[in-house]
Amino acid sequence: MSTTIANRDHLRSETRRLMTLLEQGGPGVTGTVIEGLKAAGAVRKECEDHKMEEGDDTCVRWYAGSALDVLESGAYFAVNSLLNCLERFCPEKHP
Repeated sequence: MSTTIANRDHLRSETRRLMTLLEQGGPGVTGTVIEGLKAAGAVRKECEDHKMEEGDDTCVRWYAGSALDVLESGAYFAVNSLLNCLERFCPEKHP
């Protein structure tokens, strides 16, 4: 498996794991999720220039970066929407 594929799969699996952890809640979970998303390579990036299909790698990068942005900015009202879209934008496997 190439490094690029390994990195993509790592971001996908870590994003899923961390968003599930966030949904479960608990003390300090937001900080843990923020640090985990950063460590997995999540970066807030607009995907306007790229064709993005639900669940593809570009979509996973967008979703992970959006989650990071929401959490870092304290826009907690948007967290439930992100959690509800996990399967749509960051499915377990690439479609």
